[in-house]
Amino acid sequence: MKISKRQLRRIIKEEKLKLINEAYGESQYPAPEQFTSMCMESVDILIGEGNAQGMMFVDIIGEIQRCLDKLAEEGW
Repeated sequence: MKISKRQLRRIIKEEKLKLINEAYGESQYPAPEQFTSMCMESVDILIGEGNAQGMMFVDIIGEIQRCLDKLAEEGW
C-alpha cells in the first residue's frame, strides 16, 4: 500500500501540530536544541512512513521541502 502526497501532507501537518503542542505545553518557548531534536524526529518518522508506503526517498524529501516552503510563505 502506497501513501499519497495528500496523506503525506496530512501526516506532516499532524506531526507539526504535535511538535507545537509538546513544545508549548512544557514551556512557552522551547530551547532551540530541543526544537531541532523534535523536528529531526518528526522528519525521521515521515521518511519511515513514506518508505513503508513504498514512496521513493527523493519523493518524500521533495514533499517535505514543498511543505516547508508553503509554511515559509505563510510566515511560519
